[in-house]
Amino acid sequence: MNLEPVADPDQNNTENQTPPSAVGHHIFREEALQHYVHNEQRVELPASFSRASFIYLWILSLVLVIFGLVIAFWPLIRQW
Repeated sequence: MNLEPVADPDQNNTENQTPPSAVGHHIFREEALQHYVHNEQRVELPASFSRASFIYLWILSLVLVIFGLVIAFWPLIRQW
């Protein structure tokens, strides 16, 4: 029976270790990375919609849903 400790394969493998000089460095330029993050977070409405028209359409759809629910449940509402 062999009682010698088994060597960890990751300890002897130096190919996967990052050299100390490369720690903290990015592949991309800092400006390009900031530009990408800034563009990724931006949400824009189509040019045909303004903020006011977007809110108006949401309110209109909410009123239509409420109106549809009232019509759908009108027999139950009328019994009260």
